[in-house]
Amino acid sequence: MGGALLAGGGAVLHALRGFGAPKEGLRVFDFIEASVVEALCEARFPGPPDCPYTSAEVKLPEFVDLYVSGLYEDTQQLFRMLIRTLNVSTVLSHGRTFRYLSVAQRREALGEWATSELRVRRAGYQSLSFAVNMGYYEDERVRAALGLTTGCDLSASPGRPTLWTQAPPLKEEA
Repeated sequence: MGGALLAGGGAVLHALRGFGAPKEGLRVFDFIEASVVEALCEARFPGPPDCPYTSAEVKLPEFVDLYVSGLYEDTQQLFRMLIRTLNVSTVLSHGRTFRYLSVAQRREALGEWATSELRVRRAGYQSLSFAVNMGYYEDERVRAALGLTTGCDLSASPGRPTLWTQAPPLKEEA
């Protein structure tokens, strides 16, 4: 029993530290973090009939990585830790990490975070949701499909800078 606890604790510690180099094509997230973000985005925006486009169609995981790359480096590290915490948080409740759950199980786990009695979990959910929701609704196809016409007149400035066009450069590999 003690060996199992020690091994489990070691696995959690390893999962929560030791950030790797960014996955190819990304600016911040390593392979594991990128797969957790993909799973998170898919759970929030799986596509029709729930929403007009899938998270993959609007390149939502890439948007989240791009958004986080514009934050201060210490905030990037906190965001990465939050993603890793979300990933391991489902091991006891669902028997596997978040990225390996079904879409329905991921939605359930996110609902638990959203309604948790622990403020830190609710705040974590809000932080993750903010970046994901912002990225989804940043896509002009999504707004058009949903009939979102209030706010800024986007047609008057077709070349307006967006997060995509004003992105910081990719980090150089050392």
